[in-house]
Amino acid sequence: MDQNKSKYTIPSFIIKLHAILEDLNNSLIITWTPQGDAFIVLNPEILEQQILPQHFKHNHFTSFLRQLNMYDFQKIRNQNNQQVFWHQNFLKGKEHLQVLLKRSQNKLQQKQRFDHQCYQTFLIDEITSIKQNLKQDEQQFTHIINQHEIILQQHKQIYLDLQQQRESMEIKYEKLNGQVQAIISWYKVDSTSQYFESCSQEEEQSEYFCSQNL
Repeated sequence: MDQNKSKYTIPSFIIKLHAILEDLNNSLIITWTPQGDAFIVLNPEILEQQILPQHFKHNHFTSFLRQLNMYDFQKIRNQNNQQVFWHQNFLKGKEHLQVLLKRSQNKLQQKQRFDHQCYQTFLIDEITSIKQNLKQDEQQFTHIINQHEIILQQHKQIYLDLQQQRESMEIKYEKLNGQVQAIISWYKVDSTSQYFESCSQEEEQSEYFCSQNL
């Protein structure tokens, strides 16, 4: 019963489109052709800005065109280069034919596949971007580690250089200290020798004077 009911139900989009065309206030924006076998969009900008938001959740003319395409409306151009849309079952004054307008399943499936492909493309782009960012982070991390290793090696070399300089200074200090000690020892020996020589000379002189007095 529900299937039979849906078979004779006019789609919501078609009902709203018919109401827009029947409203004479919209005749300078969107209207039936004089023959009533199609309708003309005279001003797409005002249609998008003022009329579509009153009847649909969207206010994009491209979405409106997509819906028309879903119901197999044919787009043609008249002699004034205006956008005209035609469907054999969408005629002025013959609303009973509108139950025959059904959304094309093939086009719906194509849209669904297209949306799915777009989503897949979006995911692939996001994953690729994440991988690139991870690769850049890894390269930066590797660079930081390498710089850290270089700094450690430099510090190690500086420590070794300082240690070698310290050992060299200690060797020079010991050598210099040895030389100083040798000089001091030589000076002490030389002073003692001179002292004894002076004492010996004084004794000799004293003995000489004593013998002369005798």
